[in-house]
Amino acid sequence: MRNLIFLTTLLVLGLIGHAQQQTYKRIKFLNTTENISLLKAAAVASEEIFASDDSLQLETNVTTANQLRLSGLNFRILIDDLADYYENRNANSTFNRPRNPAATSGLTPVPNGFQLGGMGGYCTYNQMLMHLDTMRARFPQLITAREPISSITTHNGNLIYYAKISDNPEINEDEPMVLFTGLTHAREPIGLQQMLFFMYHLLESYNSDPYIKALIDTTQIVFIPCMNPDGYLYNQQTNPGGGGMWRKNRLDLGNGNYGVDLNRNFGY
Repeated sequence: MRNLIFLTTLLVLGLIGHAQQQTYKRIKFLNTTENISLLKAAAVASEEIFASDDSLQLETNVTTANQLRLSGLNFRILIDDLADYYENRNANSTFNRPRNPAATSGLTPVPNGFQLGGMGGYCTYNQMLMHLDTMRARFPQLITAREPISSITTHNGNLIYYAKISDNPEINEDEPMVLFTGLTHAREPIGLQQMLFFMYHLLESYNSDPYIKALIDTTQIVFIPCMNPDGYLYNQQTNPGGGGMWRKNRLDLGNGNYGVDLNRNFGY
């Protein structure tokens, strides 16, 4: 009977959690074999766990946190609402302060075209498109205009865009081709930012860095900065200041449930 009540409780919590944008928390618990077993039983992905002293920390939604509590995991909540935490941190950040030359010596200089975005420092979806258009306008001999990877749209009717950097970008040459993608998980905007940084770095360094010139001259480099526009636009809608924690796409699963994790289910 106890097991039946426990399973019913988990089911109800799961249905409630999936029907709405959930709150995400950061929790901390002891690094013990028993606790690891509880995490495995709850199918918590190992890459979502990180070590802290003799403890472990996990950023997870309230449904999973409640499930773990019911299963016997004793944890402490470090941050009650991660979306608010990240939004406030980014809003109060000092990322625009003058750089310390001593601290940044030896690092790749910030490309002239690279800029922080309007969503807690991260680019919005339209700002990403504008950057791709700017690259094309500045370096038409090195990068294609952005194009959709297919005429097929996402579940919300969006296109997924790519651009190619090469010495003859309009020609499909007999050269090695590499692909860089970002934002498969909609809540990982740093992937978009670092990709825009890298693209500007390649384009602006072509005439001054022999290594980069050789790389572009012998390789077709394809970039898809946003693999999950539906999920990213949803985060932009719910958390315009940054901090949105939606990870999946926006496939309508029925009964108020949305989303498939594209990193695990590319066919959906």
